[in-house]
Amino acid sequence: MNRNLLPAAKKISGDENLIPLINIVFLLLIFFMVAGQFKTAQSGAVQLPSSSQSKVENSQAIKIIINQQGEIFLNQTGATSHAISPQALSEYFNQLPSAEPTKVSLYADQNLSAAQLHLALGAMANYPQLSINLHTRNGGRD
Repeated sequence: MNRNLLPAAKKISGDENLIPLINIVFLLLIFFMVAGQFKTAQSGAVQLPSSSQSKVENSQAIKIIINQQGEIFLNQTGATSHAISPQALSEYFNQLPSAEPTKVSLYADQNLSAAQLHLALGAMANYPQLSINLHTRNGGRD
């Protein structure tokens, strides 16, 4: 037989077996590069607020109570207290010394709307010396 008609014997080298492995590695690399782009970056640096469950000393704090109807009571000591307007609350804080930090304990009814709470908080917004503590129930207890 003629040797030219027979197919030549293939050389088996280890490099040919690495090509499918390299293809898989590059496909995985491309997949993770694309999948990593799904998370969008925030447009600005935001510091999230923290909360605590510590007890607040109420003896020297100004006590503000807002009932379900949105009526504001300041330093309520008995049943004879009268509701005040947000403007009167702002005038009260305007009379306080601005150099000293002032603690405010805010008790708001759970059924109070956000708009009604905003009125009271808006009256206190221009006074950076205020430290406002919003009181909540602890596990269903007062």
